[in-house]
Amino acid sequence: MLNRWQLPKRIFRHVLDGIYPPACVNCLQEDSELDELTRLCHGCREKLSPLRLHICQRCDASVGPHLDTSSDCIHCQNDRFAFDRVLSLGVYDDELRSVIHRLKFHRQAPLASAMAQLLSERIAAEMSSPYDLAVGVPHHWSQRLGRRADSAELLADVISRQLRIPCDRFLLVKSRRTARQATLTPAQRRKNLRAAFRLRDRKHVAGKRILLIDDVLTTGTTANRIAKLLRESGAESIIVAVLARGLGDVRDQTPF
Repeated sequence: MLNRWQLPKRIFRHVLDGIYPPACVNCLQEDSELDELTRLCHGCREKLSPLRLHICQRCDASVGPHLDTSSDCIHCQNDRFAFDRVLSLGVYDDELRSVIHRLKFHRQAPLASAMAQLLSERIAAEMSSPYDLAVGVPHHWSQRLGRRADSAELLADVISRQLRIPCDRFLLVKSRRTARQATLTPAQRRKNLRAAFRLRDRKHVAGKRILLIDDVLTTGTTANRIAKLLRESGAESIIVAVLARGLGDVRDQTPF
């Protein structure tokens, strides 16, 4: 049942669609049968949230069939994570790569909202109980220069509304600029992020179940560093939710 705020929006949308033919927020092609929640065409929705039958239940990497992935996989078996698990829409490649790049450098609110809706659906399908707080992975202020949007911040804000949980945009701070993680060795990655993040209010996370949100996770070093900080402050559970799971492709330009 629609609430009192959704009904006027839906009426306005139908009127607007009658004046201007609706177009997919991703491919921009006109389509009279867009998905109502995301405003994506059927083809784009399938590409951006593909059905994956074999994934690791810990790091969310795609794996081969007939493997026990309930605890780890070839991609994460040597890693110790402070977070409980990763949830993503798919592999950081092709269409997802293109969309994430657009979200990083252009403020495309309709597309960000569509991607957040897809990720919210994945989170809701996997969550056994509601989470208490949504937090985006922060960037150093100097790393925001040249970008029109902070994709993690946009995603966290929309996901919090869709899942009806609070979002704290100021809880985490990246206090110093760091080198891009993808250029470093595993040991260098850990050293690179040492003391890079801090919490403004440690008491705010005690006993909380937290969604840590970003656009891409590749090595997991950044998410793990933040998760340790949250654990030390008493967080009960931490799920890392990202649009895409990078697997170390040489073309991967993400720092995480």
